[in-house]
Amino acid sequence: MTRKQTTHYLKHISGDIIKHGHPEGYQAEKFEEENGRVRMIESYTNRQSPSRDIAERIAKQEILRFILDGGVWKDENEKLCTPGKGILEIGENDIVRNYILGEENKKVVRNGKLTNPDRDRFRHELKTPLADTITEYAGLEQHLHIKNIHKSSMVNYKHVTANSSENVKLESPVLYHDKDGHVNIGVIIKAISVLSTDRKTEEIVIMKRAQIIIINNEIMTDNIFDCQIIELTNQLHFIHPSKIIQKISLVHDCQGGKCGLRLISYRQKIERKVIRKYKTVHKCNKNHRRYLVNRFRFTHLERDYGSIK
Repeated sequence: MTRKQTTHYLKHISGDIIKHGHPEGYQAEKFEEENGRVRMIESYTNRQSPSRDIAERIAKQEILRFILDGGVWKDENEKLCTPGKGILEIGENDIVRNYILGEENKKVVRNGKLTNPDRDRFRHELKTPLADTITEYAGLEQHLHIKNIHKSSMVNYKHVTANSSENVKLESPVLYHDKDGHVNIGVIIKAISVLSTDRKTEEIVIMKRAQIIIINNEIMTDNIFDCQIIELTNQLHFIHPSKIIQKISLVHDCQGGKCGLRLISYRQKIERKVIRKYKTVHKCNKNHRRYLVNRFRFTHLERDYGSIK
């Protein structure tokens, strides 16, 4: 098996992960979605030359996408041209954009937006009172520029689209800009959209900030992987979704937290009988709030990475 070129590289993957960090871009779900797009285009051809017809249609869609996004090109006289205001307004219309680009079954998601609202599974409602959140997260009221705050309602969201076009879930670590423009590491604990009585809407992401540990004027790092060690604090930052840069990778400091394996029991029903079984799982010490930063996850942001406070 290891003599084949396609599987031989698996022997070296463990050493590469230790040297370069966890692999990226190895999931094929996004690329598999293009099969539906190709099949849809093929259904509108006469199937005499499907490869050419599909390539021409995709090329035209990419040209239209470039124009709708405000691209710049040269005309026959070597002059720079840009689309007009009317074309740009058409590009901002999701329905027209989906129809032109052949993505009828997809919803265009802009970067820096909240997605996937959390619907109440019992009442099937989206809106909830805002007063509870203001009481729970002190300081939120100062960041809301709306009237009648206590009479307003809010909508909870499960995902945030970062500037890197990544879909970030709650409780995920991210890089973000604070109000002073500094780059910080934090964890998303809540994403809400506030609806006021005067029909004004504000989107806010509540972050729990993490700080780098400094000992003797030196940043504390891990002895094995040479990764920075950060500690999660109780300090909250209230930011707009557009301030989220991208997702990062944090690994719990199990060595410092003395985490280990635990033997737990669970019940399993087999042929109408409930049998108690045991299995070994890894348990993290939740009181230990230190994590290792995988610096290979955002090496293309070395300038911002160096300005983390």
